[in-house]
Amino acid sequence: MNSLIATFIRICLFKAGPQDLPSSDVLLVATIIASVGTNLLVDFLGPSTLQTLILSVMQAIVFALVIKGLLQIKNFSYRWKQTMCALFGASSIIRLVGAPILHILAPNQGPEGPLINAPVMVSGAAMGIWSVAVMTVILRSAMEISTVTSFFITIASNILVFIVVIQVYDLLFVTAG
Repeated sequence: MNSLIATFIRICLFKAGPQDLPSSDVLLVATIIASVGTNLLVDFLGPSTLQTLILSVMQAIVFALVIKGLLQIKNFSYRWKQTMCALFGASSIIRLVGAPILHILAPNQGPEGPLINAPVMVSGAAMGIWSVAVMTVILRSAMEISTVTSFFITIASNILVFIVVIQVYDLLFVTAG
């Protein structure tokens, strides 16, 4: 277990890749749970824990399907488990690093949510850039493509996941409520 956590940390530091992880159903489930769990941890101040849970699960499902499709296009379907483990595990590590920083910088909580100030915005942007960089490197390795192509695929896939999740969120919580 410690060696897996060390591998995820190394992935976040650009010293390892998805190929350094086992292709394991158990690890895939564990990293999905970690990803959803760290989403809940970071967003626990949101409007509803249930909504955050549903959105996190939807995001994980849509993200997994998008990556599966991308890997199929390149005929690398057999790399899907390792790639998803790397993506979910690395994003969990990044959120675990970022959550305390953001909560320390935005300690004042009220009915409107956390206080947003310049250090919070800079820290959030830094975490976002780190996350995109890690995802870019993981997809570059998994798909055997250039860094530039991987960067654009990273951005496009995140936008696609965001659009799909927001549309489903609107259907479930806005129009139904």
